[in-house]
Amino acid sequence: MPMNRRPSRADSRFSARRHAGGSQRRPGLVEICEPRILFHFAEQEPIQDITMTVETAPQTVDLRPVAYDENRGTTVRMNYGALGTMDLLMMDNAAPRSVANFLNYVNNNTYDNTIIHRSEPGRQPNPVPFVIQGGGFRPDKSDISPTGTPTVPNEFNSVRSNLRGTIAYAKLGNDPNSATTEFFVNLSDNSTILDPQNGGFTVFARVVGTACRSPTQSPPCLASTPRGSTAPGTTCR
Repeated sequence: MPMNRRPSRADSRFSARRHAGGSQRRPGLVEICEPRILFHFAEQEPIQDITMTVETAPQTVDLRPVAYDENRGTTVRMNYGALGTMDLLMMDNAAPRSVANFLNYVNNNTYDNTIIHRSEPGRQPNPVPFVIQGGGFRPDKSDISPTGTPTVPNEFNSVRSNLRGTIAYAKLGNDPNSATTEFFVNLSDNSTILDPQNGGFTVFARVVGTACRSPTQSPPCLASTPRGSTAPGTTCR
């Protein structure tokens, strides 16, 4: 019903009627429809219970791991030369150890002159885009994370699922805590494949911007990179 609609004579339920007592009812009119916004809150990451004794010193509860703004965080630009750039927004509070591991390699220039060594943008016989993967090799195919490279504990959480545009760590099969330097970009919603596999693949960042150097490409332009591309990448904060 349109707002401020005045009833017509045909709307007998709104017309004045005389009651048995002789009183007359006024017409009922809808003058204003006020918009309301209803919120629904669902528990995602329960906060651990804390027991306190009366009249003791106050305690501080750190809510940063469970209450955070996904639009704020450290940003890293991956520059792949002629192929273009990717801006990655870190999930500093949601996956702190994974982010710290990644930023350590960024700050140490470990990722400089590395390549996108895997590209699954969707080709026959599987036309569905899957991932592009980097952070593991240099153009001469040397491994930047040889045996003995420190690993980062798995921080998978279904709240941070492997959706399109998210960044997650690659790892060894049947070893959830084996992530080192290699990461991949989800080109599709891969949650049903990657979330239940190998303890879940830890999402620690997401793509917030891309820029393609070639006018014939469209973001994510790196998805068109052939397997084993030797285009070097550099990083900058």
